[in-house]
Amino acid sequence: MNDPRVTAIMITMLVIASWLILYIEYGAAIAMDMSSLSLLLLSVGIYTLLWLSWRQQRAWQQREAGWQDKLAELESLAFEDEQTSLPNYSAFLQQVSTALEAPIGSGVQGVVAIQIDRFDYVHEVVGHDGLQELLQQISHRLQQVGAHTDVLARGAQNDSFLIWHYCHTDADLELLANKILDIMEEPFAFQSSSMMLYVSIGVCRRNDESNTAKLLCENAITAQQMAHVRGGGQWNLYHPLMGHENTDRFYMHNALYHALANNELYVVYQPQVDALNNTLAGFEALLRWRNPSMGEISPAEFIPLAEEIGLISDIGRWTIGQVCMQQVQWQQQGNAIVPVAINVSPIQITQGDLVDDLEDQLARWNLEAKYLEIEVTESCLINGLDEAVSTLQEVRDIGIEIAIDDFGTGYSSLNYLKRLPGNKVKIDRAFVQEMHEDADDQAIIQAVISMSSQLGMHVLAEGVETEQQKELLMHLGCNLMQGYLYSKPLLPADCETWLTGQVFFQD
Repeated sequence: MNDPRVTAIMITMLVIASWLILYIEYGAAIAMDMSSLSLLLLSVGIYTLLWLSWRQQRAWQQREAGWQDKLAELESLAFEDEQTSLPNYSAFLQQVSTALEAPIGSGVQGVVAIQIDRFDYVHEVVGHDGLQELLQQISHRLQQVGAHTDVLARGAQNDSFLIWHYCHTDADLELLANKILDIMEEPFAFQSSSMMLYVSIGVCRRNDESNTAKLLCENAITAQQMAHVRGGGQWNLYHPLMGHENTDRFYMHNALYHALANNELYVVYQPQVDALNNTLAGFEALLRWRNPSMGEISPAEFIPLAEEIGLISDIGRWTIGQVCMQQVQWQQQGNAIVPVAINVSPIQITQGDLVDDLEDQLARWNLEAKYLEIEVTESCLINGLDEAVSTLQEVRDIGIEIAIDDFGTGYSSLNYLKRLPGNKVKIDRAFVQEMHEDADDQAIIQAVISMSSQLGMHVLAEGVETEQQKELLMHLGCNLMQGYLYSKPLLPADCETWLTGQVFFQD
């Protein structure tokens, strides 16, 4: 029997039945003689029944208590973040919803959304165990800056935190955001070293438009995303227009983070020609981005965005590696290669590891430095000229030549041109397009050619599209040209016909 109480009842019933049988068969005398024994057995049976019943009831109580513990554990898992023991996003929404039911009075309520910048990179560096330790340190710091009435929780994403804050004025809400930025700037202890982290913060205060827990969180996250797009390490206050005017930019920003890993970036090559003898003098490497959803995206859109969000150094490093690899592949196919010019951002020059990146990729692919050229725009000259000159001189010392791109469109001056360790000046297409009709454009081109010649620098004209432009440029003394008159930018396989039988440009 599965139930011990049933067994006890059956034993008791058996004792009673036995006594009745004796009474019927042998009479009252024998039955009475057996009555004492029967009574004893009956008492034992009843006692056993009561004891087993009590034991079963106790087992049920213990089992019910275990179920209650399990339910409490499941509830904890449902509303508590495992890594930090903070309330999770669901619990945060519940607590904020409850807080919103109370009268607001004269104070200010709002949600602060916090995201760790470059979280994927941080996770890769510290690993899974290190990430949990880091998140706990962040949690501890955030608990220090808030008031005791605040609610601190983990966000829906692994790289985010949320704070429900009650204060007296809007200025107090802004003060909290600045406090978080300040406390996060202090290095985090990690293993035997330290690590710097930066965060992007979005703030949304309670008002008629943001009046539910979900809306407050969504709007704070929208403001936080805007702060992230602007470069991170800052906070942003939510405005209703944010949810509409920047949707495409937010999507592009998120897609760009994954473009390298998803092999969406690629390089095309536009020939540079010595028009005096119609030979190939080099190529310019041009970066392109083809996204599955957005299609081809102009470099004029995604390069500035990459600079804003801190990806330009990674993309630049990848581009250098791609060009070096392609040069080696052309060599292995039996082609005589020419220098390839790579555009670099001012950020790579003044804040990145440009020299190290160039040396590393040249060594990795066993490529001679003379087969690379670096193009810099004038925008790198106006800020940090001394630092730019120092970095570019190191590039020259490696053996890589330097071209000043889009000359004449920005901050050009003879002083800049004289100080930069350049080998070549590129005349912007804006002057080339109308030079046969605009005497001023001709005069500018003539002046650039003249002063470059005096400084021992070559001159290359961009955007050459007609024979008339070609002839006039040659008449003015410019023989190096690039443009659709000769070729559009080409995929690597299409460049081989240009490489076959070409000669190097000679000084």
